Amino acid sequence: MEGRVSSVGSPHSFLNAPVLFRGPVEPLVFLANFALVLQGPLTTQYLWHRFSTELGYNGTRHRENCGNQSADPLMKGTDCSSCHWSRRLSSGPSFPSW
Repeated sequence: MEGRVSSVGSPHSFLNAPVLFRGPVEPLVFLANFALVLQGPLTTQYLWHRFSTELGYNGTRHRENCGNQSADPLMKGTDCSSCHWSRRLSSGPSFPSW
């Protein structure tokens, strides 16, 4: 029994398994995170454009009022819709799917 080596349960059996070299993973993780970070502003701009087209707001009215408080109901509707959808799209991936 002492001369016989069993491959099942042996601590050195994993050394003989073939290993596939995949290279460093850090550049791929960086590029994936970089793409996700850049996706947020583009999504917000796309949503703003789509909702403003749908509601008929082109953004060229009332140039003298540059503050966030606008009396234009079309601008408020565009702001509200794009904000809600942007929040939903950014927080959606953080919840697990059932």
